[in-house]
Amino acid sequence: MINEEVKLPDILNKIFINLGEGKMDIAVELLNKVEFIGQDDTVELVKTLKGFIGQYSESALFLNAIANGNLDVSPPKDPLHKNYVITQFKQLHSDLLHLTWQTKQIAKGDLKQKVSFLGEFSVGFNKMIEALREKELLEVKLKTQFAELQKVNSEKDKFFSIIAHDLRSPFNGFLGLTQLMAEQLPTMTMEDIHLIAVSMQNSATNLFRLLENLLEWSRMEQGMIPFKPEEIQLRESADKSIAIVLENAHAKDIEIKISIASGIVVYADSNILQTVIRNIVSNAVKFTPKGGKIKVNAFTNGENRVQVSITDSGIGMKPDMLANLFKLDVPTGRPGTEGEASTGLGLILCKEFVEKHGCKLWAESEVGKGSTFSFTVPQKPTQEI
Repeated sequence: MINEEVKLPDILNKIFINLGEGKMDIAVELLNKVEFIGQDDTVELVKTLKGFIGQYSESALFLNAIANGNLDVSPPKDPLHKNYVITQFKQLHSDLLHLTWQTKQIAKGDLKQKVSFLGEFSVGFNKMIEALREKELLEVKLKTQFAELQKVNSEKDKFFSIIAHDLRSPFNGFLGLTQLMAEQLPTMTMEDIHLIAVSMQNSATNLFRLLENLLEWSRMEQGMIPFKPEEIQLRESADKSIAIVLENAHAKDIEIKISIASGIVVYADSNILQTVIRNIVSNAVKFTPKGGKIKVNAFTNGENRVQVSITDSGIGMKPDMLANLFKLDVPTGRPGTEGEASTGLGLILCKEFVEKHGCKLWAESEVGKGSTFSFTVPQKPTQEI
């Protein structure tokens, strides 16, 4: 038992000295040794001091954890809100936790965060977020522009490829006739020369028409003229398109039969429609052996659309080639039955041209049994369909 009148002041003095030096464990140990006798006010003083040291000890541990970056620590429990030492630091702990969460969100790419923490710190942090947001927007803009540039370059490459593709067939027919005249002119009769001259005239006319169309397409691709669908007699458009490839078909003794009623009217861009028909029929000639047949027919499909189908008796395609037929990044070109060159780009452009009308193009084929290419064309303006 300790005499309060003699020992307590000395013990309290030691307790305060240890508290001042941060030795809370010693202060608590000394205080626990005090035995209360005598006056009630002394007992109350010791109890209050114990409570204060307890609060001080818990608060110090909490603040030490925060200072060392440990935000997982929980604030001391204070149901009566009497721990005045720690009250101001609870909000700091909450703000730091929220700031840590926001920083993680920013690191994940969430740049919509806005920090409100310790005045000037918030200003600097929010400026950093704004700079990151501007950088992200710039990167998105650059990616979009790069993608658009790639698309433009791809379209340009496809356009020039289709020009070469479309010009090759009629020029081959024309050059074949000139070679025939150069080699056999001395032995030809006037009737033979007349027939060749007529064929050359037809080829030249078809070439001129094709070049006119190509110039129109180039202007359309550059946005110089609008896409102009109009009412067109389908049979007349098909006849004009197929006339350009007739020379090559005759050279291979291939029969082209057109089964399109004269009364069928479609709503399409004339140049584009002729391009699609010409390219598909040209491919059919290319991949059909000598003496083969090509059929071109059309019918309404009950959906305010006209379906055009071009069927050949050619070599057909394997399933993998058929699956990749309209993909620019997969090479599908192969030589024709007489070694004719082919890139496969013409069909890709045909598909895009058909889709420009809000319609579709597809193919069916079997090796050794030929192929059928079909596409739809509107009968009426799009807004009326």
